[in-house]
Amino acid sequence: MTETEILSYRDITVNCLEKQLELLQAIEKLGLIRPTTGDINEDGLLTREELPERRAIVKGEIHKLQNFDMVLAVVGTMKAGKSTTINAIVGREILPNRNRPMTALPTQIIHVQGKTVPTLKFDNPAVQQFAGSLKQQFANNIHWLQHADLQEDNIQQLIQQIQSDWQFKHEYIGEEAIFDFLRSLNDLVRLAEIIHTRLDENVQFPYTECKNIHQLPVIEVEFFHLKNKNVGQGNLILLDTPGPNEAGQNIALRKMLDEQLNRSSAVLLVLDYTQLKSEASDSVKQQLLSMPTLAKDRLFALVNRYDARDAHSDDAETVKNLVFNDFLKDKVLREHIFPVSARNAYLSNRMLQNLAENLGKPFFEAGTWVEDFAKMALGVSDAEDWEDESLDKIAKRAEKRLQESLMLEPIERAIAQTHRTAPMVAIQSALANVGDLVRRLNAVCEFSMATAKEHTNSEHVNLQRLLVSLQVYSGSLKQLETDFRATLQDLSAKGLEHAKKQVAELENSIVQEVDSTFGKIIDSAQQAINENSQYVQVRDYLRKMTTQEELVKQQAERIRAEELLSQTKDGKLVFTSAAQRDEFLQCCQQIISQINHTAYVAANEIINDSLKLTYFELTKVEAEMRKIVGEVQAAFQQNAMDIELAIPKLSDLDKHHIDQVDYTYQRDMRREERTEIREKDGALAWVARKMWRGGKLEVQLDYWTDDKEKLRTNMIENIQENVLKKIRSAVAEQFILIEHEYVSGNLHTISQITNQLKNQLKQSFEFNQRNAHQIDAVREHIRQISLQNNIVKTNLERVAQKFS
Repeated sequence: MTETEILSYRDITVNCLEKQLELLQAIEKLGLIRPTTGDINEDGLLTREELPERRAIVKGEIHKLQNFDMVLAVVGTMKAGKSTTINAIVGREILPNRNRPMTALPTQIIHVQGKTVPTLKFDNPAVQQFAGSLKQQFANNIHWLQHADLQEDNIQQLIQQIQSDWQFKHEYIGEEAIFDFLRSLNDLVRLAEIIHTRLDENVQFPYTECKNIHQLPVIEVEFFHLKNKNVGQGNLILLDTPGPNEAGQNIALRKMLDEQLNRSSAVLLVLDYTQLKSEASDSVKQQLLSMPTLAKDRLFALVNRYDARDAHSDDAETVKNLVFNDFLKDKVLREHIFPVSARNAYLSNRMLQNLAENLGKPFFEAGTWVEDFAKMALGVSDAEDWEDESLDKIAKRAEKRLQESLMLEPIERAIAQTHRTAPMVAIQSALANVGDLVRRLNAVCEFSMATAKEHTNSEHVNLQRLLVSLQVYSGSLKQLETDFRATLQDLSAKGLEHAKKQVAELENSIVQEVDSTFGKIIDSAQQAINENSQYVQVRDYLRKMTTQEELVKQQAERIRAEELLSQTKDGKLVFTSAAQRDEFLQCCQQIISQINHTAYVAANEIINDSLKLTYFELTKVEAEMRKIVGEVQAAFQQNAMDIELAIPKLSDLDKHHIDQVDYTYQRDMRREERTEIREKDGALAWVARKMWRGGKLEVQLDYWTDDKEKLRTNMIENIQENVLKKIRSAVAEQFILIEHEYVSGNLHTISQITNQLKNQLKQSFEFNQRNAHQIDAVREHIRQISLQNNIVKTNLERVAQKFS
């Protein structure tokens, strides 16, 4: 598509969205949209209360389209490396990395060709006004200053600034000034939260006035990897966002952040390789799953800190498979998943940029990025050694570490390529984010036009029949929702009970497995290795989920552990060296890891078996729902109404899968020091012993001991707490997810929309009755609105076909 064609479609889309704003104003002014009744069962497709937010979304998309802004939201948990990733992309420390607080609000970073000195701009009168209002609050409430939660140095400094009429500037130049601004804004948000929750709930930071992207801080700077690229039209904006597990995440901030994410053009997800299966990562997963307009080709996932892997860690392909199959199933393309080291890329990029700009070696100073680079790339940790390194070697090592960081591919795929296609992405994003409003506005116009026509008796009867039909269909869907909720609860109870029994059997098998390996009698453990042993019976029960190769490996590990176990005394394990103790614990860890893996494989089979009947019922409900929706669509078509009613897709059974959670087994053993008398070796020692009974030597020895029974009990308790307990919770959670997704989600959504359609048609009849005395004038107004809406709808459909 040529540049001229893209501009033409951009102008068409902007014109359509501007027309939508006019139509919203027109139908509100005419009275076609009513205030909410306070009962969602009585509301139509649109209410007056939601119009400001709807308008804000449309205005935001118009703003992005006019500049071809491609907003790439950077999402991740606290400490996952969001700021480091952004710094790696930019090529300098544009966001604080080292012991500096980051703002609790989203921050934009925009690529500006040739701008080597970063500038931050912030123009938000509501935040300025709020900061100023706090001076009077402190004057009226002197006792606040003594509150324990306000005694932190940064907060005290901010309070003093506020009392001296301090205000944010509109522009900050250079990294240090930007860091100071971000710290102050962060402290202001924290101060507001403390006052709101501890002192006066009426004091609230103006989150509402920060939900549009032009109300947020924006940093302008050249991105190192884009400075020599042919980027064409459009602006690339990185949106740094607070993680869902960061401090100060109240409901207002969470809502504002969700709105920002839903308005973003694409998402760059930063995951921590070392915490892939943690609860914090799961919160990010749920955040992404709640974004209905995010297409999978506009999501990129970076698995950061991949350099922390060791010889026993998952390789890159395994990590990609984990994220693709389990963590972000159905949300991301596999080729958009990248294991990386953002820190190594940032340090290498910054060094390369520094060398390019200054043509010299930067000064070595402890505690700075130069020291970090020197250690990472050269193994150098002091200024003297740094001086010995040549510029050529430093440059080569920076290039090599940049390649090894694996960041170049995502920078090209997710950043440079996305920047080149910014106009396309901006239009696709706009269509996705306003799609629901287009459908609702179209239905309001269709109903209003149909009921405003000069009816014959038969036409009037048909519309009344449609209203009655919608009432019936709405009731049928509501009843279907109610009945299925009860059915699902019953199925869930039975399925969960079945799953619990299977998990209990699994627990017993695993306890037996531990007993056979770490029991008191070594002979029993040795016997368990034979082909007809308890060990193989347990594996058969778990449906032989381990391969023969893994089985041989486990047997070898058990033999090694049992050799160490043979050194016993009075039921004790005795290790005469730290190396021997560590080897034993390593065997324990390997065997537990194998048991852990097998347990999760078996648990997922249990889930699959337990949910089959539930899914069978789901398909029947979906078929009934499709039948009702089909009848609703047919009823609209019979009355010449073009109204879209989409059915959410039923997801695959494989979606309900629990991820394996690994843990490290630790055991503190008792350390004892003993003194033993040993005879010296050699000829002189022999002579000494013969002549004067000398030749003796005192030897200090360290021993590590453990009680075998306590060890066995400890291992079982560890497995029950860290494996089985989590599996029990995860299995139960799958049934809750189905209820949430299919009953509270899909089925409830289609039921609610059908009910809103019924209410909207009813409101259209009532509107005509209220305006019967001027029906001709009203009818002409509605006709003009409907004509304009049809033009908008047709043009947007034409654009959507080109950009799908």
